[in-house]
Amino acid sequence: MVDRLEFLQDQLELNSTKAKHEFVGKAPTILTFTKDLLEEKIMRYQLSSLGLTKREVAKVIRKQPTLLGSSIENNLEPSLKWLIDRFGQSAAEKMVTALPAILAYSVRNKLESQMQYFQERFPLDDDELVSLVSERPQLFTVAQSTMEEKIQFFIEFVGGGEADAMEQILQCLVALTYSLKKRLRSRWEEVLELELPQHGFTVPMSSLASYPPARWEKYLDRRRKLIVERKAEHQSF
Repeated sequence: MVDRLEFLQDQLELNSTKAKHEFVGKAPTILTFTKDLLEEKIMRYQLSSLGLTKREVAKVIRKQPTLLGSSIENNLEPSLKWLIDRFGQSAAEKMVTALPAILAYSVRNKLESQMQYFQERFPLDDDELVSLVSERPQLFTVAQSTMEEKIQFFIEFVGGGEADAMEQILQCLVALTYSLKKRLRSRWEEVLELELPQHGFTVPMSSLASYPPARWEKYLDRRRKLIVERKAEHQSF
């Protein structure tokens, strides 16, 4: 086991004990592989048609250790070929570097389906889709059913119909990465409880979704105070 750990540490630039333990913790089964098998898998990634450097391959595998346990013939090569054929080598390299897990996706069951969904739902052309996967990789991992629930929430939140909601979503895609139950709905309930819309306050989608908890509380506190001040002014007349 020690020789395999040392090999992984050297090949993947795991420069600290913590980094090494975190890497193995994400994919403990790789310790059952022989050193020769690990070396073969890493070499196959380096020799893949993406043309990544040794350092880039190390970065990809560090981000997604489970790739070492995936079948190169059944997962890596079909997914990689599909991405290159569909988007070109440069675009495929960007997507794989940003979202290494994409190489483990089944072409028929997930890769094609996710790409088609995002292009039709938002909609996006090929370049825009590549940018989305490269810049917001976590968004691409969200299940379509979950994504639809969030979109429906924002349609209700915006209140101007689906077209208006989608336009705002495209300006704030990060909003779709947050939990609907733990973040979005709970915060919207707080907004409604304070009756902010009735008092003339418009809550931006970016504020509702992406403000850290402390900043969100300050945001609400400021509006509570303003509401109290307005009521006091109204009563004084």
